[in-house]
Formats: sequence, structure tokens, C-alpha cells
Amino acid sequence: MGSGKTSVANELHTLSKYPIIETDQIIEDRVGMSIPDIFKTKGEPFFREQEAEVCCSLSTIRTPSIISTGGGLIMDKTNQACLKKLGTIFYLYAKQRTILDRIQKEGGRPLLDNASNKQTTIQSLFSTRHPVYQSIADVTIFTDRLDPKQVASHIFEQFQVTSPFILGNI
Repeated sequence: MGSGKTSVANELHTLSKYPIIETDQIIEDRVGMSIPDIFKTKGEPFFREQEAEVCCSLSTIRTPSIISTGGGLIMDKTNQACLKKLGTIFYLYAKQRTILDRIQKEGGRPLLDNASNKQTTIQSLFSTRHPVYQSIADVTIFTDRLDPKQVASHIFEQFQVTSPFILGNI
């Protein structure tokens, strides 16, 4: 969250014309409610189950696509294996301070919306997720000083990927 994943996906789509597959959007469509509402009414375990089902269903994709994942999807070992088989994983890395600055303006972040201290919550998520992303990603891109168009151009020009692009972030 806050690394520019959605914006980068949109810019990559403009450059490549590849379809964007948003795992959170698929879950919202399947369940019939927003991610914040899913967390509120059905809980995080239910959401994670849905996330795993969606991740496994992506294994049928054989054409170049841009897959934009939710931040926690990568924490499940089965999801990691599915994504590794699927395509090239790009970790869009941003410093904790940058993430906090970017998300202060937004809502709809279930793990942060009700947090008493967003900075502490981001630190906790970062310390848990960052090592996993580093170990699973094929490519890490530092996004703090780049706008989404620059990140997308870098991915598109430097990595002529013929399998799905997988964009992940904390």
C-alpha cells in the first residue's frame, strides 16, 4: 500500500495494452462488497481465504497481463508458489515514511483505517512483509523518487516480459 501499485499498473497498461487483473477487485466482485466492508463484516480470515482462491485461479493465465495484488497476498506460502509459477514478480518498494505520507490522503485501507497509530501499524506490516517481498520478488524497484509513469516505463523497457507482470507492495 502506498507504493504506487495501482497507478503503475494503469501506466503499464497504457504502455503495453496488457489487461490489468486486480486481485482485490476480483474479490469485491465475487463477494459483492468492498474490501473494507469484507473486513468489517466477514473478517480478515475470510478475506485471506478469498485472496488465496483468487491467487490460485490466476494459474490459468497464459497471456501477458498485469496482475496487481493486495499487500498481504504474498504472505501465504501457497500464494507465493502460485505467483512464482505465473510470471515475473515486481516488488514496488517505498520507505515507511513515504508510505505513510501517501496513504494519509486516502481511506479504504482496512488494516490502517481503525489503527490508533498508523505509523506503528505501517512499521509492523513493513517489518513482517518486507523480508518476504525481498525474498520472493524477481525485481525490486524503489519508488520513493519515481512517479508511476517512470516506474512503468522502467518495467516495460527493461523487462520485456512475455508472461504476466505481478506487482506487489507492502
